[in-house]
Amino acid sequence: MSKNSTACSLLSQSSLVPHLIDSDSNSLLLFPDTDRKKLEWMAVLGAAGVNYDVQSGETPGCIVVATEGRALAMEQLLEYEEECLYWPPKIDFAYPGVAGMNLPSFYAGIFLLCFFFVTGSYDADVTWFKQGRGDTEKILSGEVWRAITALTLHSDFAHVAGNVIGCVFLCGAVCQYLGNGIGWLVILLSAVTANLLNTVIGRPAYNYIGASTAVFAAVGILGALQSVRLYRNFRVYTHRLSLPLLSVLAIISLLGTGPKADIMGHFMGAICGIIFGFVCSHLRTYRERRVLQFCCLMIAAGTILLSWRFALHLATG
Repeated sequence: MSKNSTACSLLSQSSLVPHLIDSDSNSLLLFPDTDRKKLEWMAVLGAAGVNYDVQSGETPGCIVVATEGRALAMEQLLEYEEECLYWPPKIDFAYPGVAGMNLPSFYAGIFLLCFFFVTGSYDADVTWFKQGRGDTEKILSGEVWRAITALTLHSDFAHVAGNVIGCVFLCGAVCQYLGNGIGWLVILLSAVTANLLNTVIGRPAYNYIGASTAVFAAVGILGALQSVRLYRNFRVYTHRLSLPLLSVLAIISLLGTGPKADIMGHFMGAICGIIFGFVCSHLRTYRERRVLQFCCLMIAAGTILLSWRFALHLATG
């Protein structure tokens, strides 16, 4: 082996496929760094139909490919090594949010529970339900705030209890990831958008109440955020990126399709949550901006209070 080929070897050791060209025979000399890597490269070359020889000597030795097979051998080995860069995937199991229970979501759950004790179980003749429930005909006639006030009303204790649990844990998880203000504002936007879409495409003269649309919106947001997180960790497209979204559909089928459930509302909530989750996936960088988070939280809370003011003002007017 000549001195020139030895220098070439030193320059090529940093590549994905360490190699050199023998100046005497023009053969491709491959230098796997381990015996396992040598077996992998031999398998790749064999599958591609490339003839090769193995030189014995210092472990792990050298693989020699004749001149006519050089181009195909390098093409196949480079493709194989590029795929191996991201396999096995390195998953970060640490939750990207903050630790502990999210207090604003806990307080929101307490608010829903206390508000239920004020309104009582569903009664179409009670002012709270008469003016605040989701009503497709009245929303289409201009009472858009019903898409918001309906989120705070519940039919019975079991209904509100389930949504309180979902609010504390699922909405809390969104807020731990995005921050309290942005998290709740995105959840509210997703839920209201879902209610409005449900109004437009749903059946006429349809009434609905409950925070479950917001809860399933939070499920959709979490699915989208987790899917984006997996992509950023893997840096490669795989079928695993769809697993969080498939989990959202599984949760809907298990928890959102009961006999009295608003299936369309739950489904639209999750879909809107997924869309808003993908759009807002980069907002985690704003989680520590307290002024921004406070402003977003006040906007979310103020929107609900203002909607109820419109609803009650119409009742007394």
